[in-house]
Amino acid sequence: MNRSCLVDSNIVLDIIERRERYFAVKKILASYDSCYISVNSYLNLFYVLRKTLRDKEKIINATKFLDLLDATSEACKEAVIIGQIPDDIEDCFELSLAKSNDLDFITADKKITSKYSGFYKSITLVQ
Repeated sequence: MNRSCLVDSNIVLDIIERRERYFAVKKILASYDSCYISVNSYLNLFYVLRKTLRDKEKIINATKFLDLLDATSEACKEAVIIGQIPDDIEDCFELSLAKSNDLDFITADKKITSKYSGFYKSITLVQ
């Protein structure tokens, strides 16, 4: 069985910047055949990383383990519906996108797992 996941952008930053969760993240992601990031998150990461890495090739190499997942209008609309003010709409969007593509969602955000586990069962919290 092919296992695939959608990775929250903060998880990608954990890997690139070798943050505290680095080894836990690497272990979890190694259990998947495919790892995705939304196009929206990829563009946001590129914007953030260009300031620290200052080299386009380094950014591309740092994210080459990820496949890009296109955003859908359905996921955007659902994010607004499931989101609870003042939640981060981007988190809700990522979760909705994972659900609509039948992907596990990998996050480090505890509020996502506590608030939205009823909406989508396949959420992995990295601590």
